[in-house]
Amino acid sequence: MVKRTWNFVDKFSSEDELQSYIVQNTVSIKRTEEIEAGKKVIYRCSKYRKYPECDFQVKVIFSHDGGVTVSTSNEHDHAHRAATPRAPSPVREIVKNSVAAGLSCIQTRRAIEHQYQGGVSRSQLCSLLNYHRSLAVPDIHFVDDFRSWCHQHSALAVGPTAIHEPFVAKFYINSCNDIFVFITTRKLISTAPLSGMLPVDATFKLNWNELPVLVFGSSDGNRPFFPYGIAIIGTDEAASSYITLFQTVKECVFNVTGLQYNVQYLMADGGKGITTAQQFELPNCRRLMCWSHAIRKIRQHRKMIPVEKWRGIERDISTLQLSFNDNIFQKGSSLLLTKWKSDPELFMFANYFEQTWLLDLKFWYEGEAIGYPLTNNGLESLNNRIKQQYTLRNKLPLPKFIKYATFPWKKFEDFSKWFYAGRLVTLPMMCSCKTNLKTYVCKHAVGISIHFGLYIISDPNKLESLGKRRGRPKKAGPALSR
Repeated sequence: MVKRTWNFVDKFSSEDELQSYIVQNTVSIKRTEEIEAGKKVIYRCSKYRKYPECDFQVKVIFSHDGGVTVSTSNEHDHAHRAATPRAPSPVREIVKNSVAAGLSCIQTRRAIEHQYQGGVSRSQLCSLLNYHRSLAVPDIHFVDDFRSWCHQHSALAVGPTAIHEPFVAKFYINSCNDIFVFITTRKLISTAPLSGMLPVDATFKLNWNELPVLVFGSSDGNRPFFPYGIAIIGTDEAASSYITLFQTVKECVFNVTGLQYNVQYLMADGGKGITTAQQFELPNCRRLMCWSHAIRKIRQHRKMIPVEKWRGIERDISTLQLSFNDNIFQKGSSLLLTKWKSDPELFMFANYFEQTWLLDLKFWYEGEAIGYPLTNNGLESLNNRIKQQYTLRNKLPLPKFIKYATFPWKKFEDFSKWFYAGRLVTLPMMCSCKTNLKTYVCKHAVGISIHFGLYIISDPNKLESLGKRRGRPKKAGPALSR
C-alpha cells in the first residue's frame, strides 16, 4: 500500500478561517483521532459516493496551543461518475424546477432533452415527479386538519395573478359523511355568466376515502368541457348536496363578478337527486338529459324486443332525437308510440320508453337547446388542461311561420319522410339538418347565405359544389400543390 503524501497548505489562527476553507473545498469529515500534538481530523470529498475515483483529502491538526494546521492530499477528480440506477443530479434538479413551475410530464421530458445531455427512463421521470409533487401535498390526516386547510384557503387572493389562485368558496365539515367543500378560482367562476347551460355530474374513485366529487362547467361549440370548479361531498349524490352546490355557484358568481347567474339549461344524467335539486333551486331552467346517457340506457333494454327488430327501433329513436322543435318532438313521439304499440312484440318496450323517456326524462332531443351540445361527453372526458379563452353559442331563434301541428302526418314513416325531405334554414347559420344540429354549420346554411348575398366569395375557385364528390377520392398530391 502506497503511503499517502501530504502537502502543507496553511496554518490558521481561528476555526472560522478553517470552516471557510472546508466549505470552499467541498469536503466532509471522514474520521477523527487523538494524537500527542492534539487532535487530528481527516476530511474527504463530499461527493465521494458520486465520484468514487476522487481521492482528495484534507488533514487538519488542532494543537494544544490553539493553532490549526491544514494539509491536503491529491486533487478533486470528478471525471467519472459512479454507475447507479438513480437519476443524475442535473435531471433531479430539472424535475424539481419543473414541478415548482407546474409543468406536465411531457413538458418536463422536453426540458430534460434540452438541458441534459443524456437519457432518463420514463419510470424514473414519473417517480421523480410523483415524489416532488407529494412534497407540496397538504398534511391532512384528520377531519380537523381538513377543516383548518379550508379556513386557510377560504379568502380571495389579491394581485394580478390571483385570478388563477384556487380558493374555497364555501365549506362545512361535520364528519367524514357530512362534507361539502367548493373549490374554484376567480378566473373559472367568472366565466359562468357567459353561458346559460350548466352541465353537472358526479365522479367517483378520485380520492382514497371514496368521497364523490361534483364537476360542473360548460362547453362551447367545439364541445370541449371547461369546468367552473369542483365540489367534494360526503353523501352519495343526494339532492341536498346538489341544492347546496347550486346555491353556492350562484353566490360565488355574484361575489366575484357582481352578476346574477341565470341557468337556462341544466345538463346531467338520469340521477333523481339532480332532478329534485333542480326543481327546488332552479325551477325556471330546463332539465336536459344527456343524449349519450339516454341511448346507452335504452340499449340496455333491447332484450325486451326481438333482435332482428332492434336496428329499426334504434334508427327511429335517432330520428326522433333530431327533432328541432317541441311540437315536432311531441308529434313524432306520438306517432312512434302508435307504431310500436301496434306490434305486440314491441308493446312492453313502448311502455318503458314512454314512461322513462317521454314523461320522466323527455328533454334529450336537439331542439330543446339549439346551439348547445346535448351530450355530457366533454364533462365525462374531463380534459386535463383548462383553456382560458373560449366562446359560447347563444340559443338561436326557431322558425315560427309553419304550424307543425297541422301537418298531415298519419304514421311515423310519414313523419320520418317529411323530416328528411327538406331543410328549414334560418339565416345566417341555423338549419334543421343533422349536421347543423350537431356541429352548428352545414352546406345548406352556407349555400342560402351565398344565394341571398350575405356571404360573398371573392375566389371563383371556391364556387365548387359543397359536400362529398362523386367517384373515388383523389389521391394525395405533392406538397404545396392544389
